[in-house]
Amino acid sequence: MVCKKCGIQYKTNVAVSANFRLFCAKLGSAPNRDPHYYTSSEERVQRFLERRGLKEGLDYFHNSRVAVEVDGKRRYFRPDFVVLARR
Repeated sequence: MVCKKCGIQYKTNVAVSANFRLFCAKLGSAPNRDPHYYTSSEERVQRFLERRGLKEGLDYFHNSRVAVEVDGKRRYFRPDFVVLARR
């Protein structure tokens, strides 16, 4: 994909929603790596976890980097939330 606003080319696939493709590559990908940046949906999940007594940084992590072995290669992902007890 090439961003219509900034002209930067970035990779995407069919699993990515059509709405996300409308965002500029800079705006669409930069905030999601910051553990202190919460979308409105992520704020609801955070409140849900905290109402159940889970503590951020102890019981769950937000936007943390996770290594996974895929086809014999180590891949890194940044899921919105990682709940340690649930893996």
